[in-house]
Amino acid sequence: MENKIIYVVTDGEYSDFHIEGVYESKELAEEVHGVGCDIGEWNLNTDINERRQGLKRFNVMMLRDGSIHQVRDYWRNNREPLDHKPADYFQFDKKVTLSIADFEMWAKDETHAIKIANERRVQLIASNQWVE
Repeated sequence: MENKIIYVVTDGEYSDFHIEGVYESKELAEEVHGVGCDIGEWNLNTDINERRQGLKRFNVMMLRDGSIHQVRDYWRNNREPLDHKPADYFQFDKKVTLSIADFEMWAKDETHAIKIANERRVQLIASNQWVE
């Protein structure tokens, strides 16, 4: 399978981070968003590489104290990602105000997914990005 690169223009930080557009060339991205915009190069179809490495997509919902609210294996649960955030998930400015964090990742198994989510939780708290 040929490794195709796409160009993703992003803006914002943390909870305000978002995609502005996706393009087949850097030149086209700069034409639309201007020279100097934040452009990332991404390999198309990268998920297949993770899948071939034996990893699966997980969703882990974790409380600030590290307690697990829910772990979801997308492949075991109809192969469909969550199409919503929990009702108590809110975003304000560049800090996240929430009682439950919603993390998505590739992992070997449920234990590995929880470890990754916990590392992300610790980073949010340490950087003062998780505010209750």
